Amino acid sequence: MRLIILLGLLAVLAGCSSFGPPRITYSRSDIEERAFIDRKSGEFGKLFQGLDGAILTGPDVGFMTASQRIELAWTIQLSDGPMAIPLSLRIAISGMPKLNAAKQGIDLADTRVEELRMPSIPFLNMSDANMRQGSSLGSIPLLHFDPSELRHDDIVYEPTEISLGMCGLRVKLAPK
Repeated sequence: MRLIILLGLLAVLAGCSSFGPPRITYSRSDIEERAFIDRKSGEFGKLFQGLDGAILTGPDVGFMTASQRIELAWTIQLSDGPMAIPLSLRIAISGMPKLNAAKQGIDLADTRVEELRMPSIPFLNMSDANMRQGSSLGSIPLLHFDPSELRHDDIVYEPTEISLGMCGLRVKLAPK
């Protein structure tokens, strides 16, 4: 009998938690797919300036929960280098996710270059490059909310708070 009562209480509690404003959760793969749709513009474009004809893979997304930062890394396969050595360049940036001023998307604030290296030539000093490890990129737009994400059951919601956890980037919503 106690088991039935306990299961009933758990069902009621689970039902109560499903009511209320919805949340948006972006997993690593969601962010990989939606991040930086326009890679040619703004501050973000400076990272990949002059790399026409290169093969770009990424971003690989990592959550740095202790510092509340998101890390994004790309690998750029360059044309064959001297003596037909394949060259690749790895660029990783990180930033703190924040709602943009219009609450239409998420920006990365305090964005900086975390890693800039050529794995095939480990002794190469990249410190003379315009973008080097530790360089600040300021604030960069990460992604924009899809209008359908902000509408549920004919109610329009607005994002109010962002939190970063192991499972993803969560955006709390409140009725507008």
